[in-house]
Amino acid sequence: MERGITPPPKDAKLLEGWAKFFGLAGDQKREFLDLAALARQEIPADMASHETVIAALPAFFRAVRGHELEGDCLLQFVEDLRAVHSPSKSNTR
Repeated sequence: MERGITPPPKDAKLLEGWAKFFGLAGDQKREFLDLAALARQEIPADMASHETVIAALPAFFRAVRGHELEGDCLLQFVEDLRAVHSPSKSNTR
């Protein structure tokens, strides 16, 4: 894993145990879990089940691939991102 040869395990309990072993908590733990998912070329589980994020991904992919967002589409994408990162009943854990 360290050298990018073997992907991180999918087992969430194992990754949680590693995070605890390394003393990771809060944002550091979340980043650790996110990086593990991304190293496996997956969307982090909490994002993959978030309807707003999934709905915004096609626009994000177009923008990353060089088809820039414009006008209302760009504004909607920004609003969706803000909604994901704003505390609300649907986003609280």
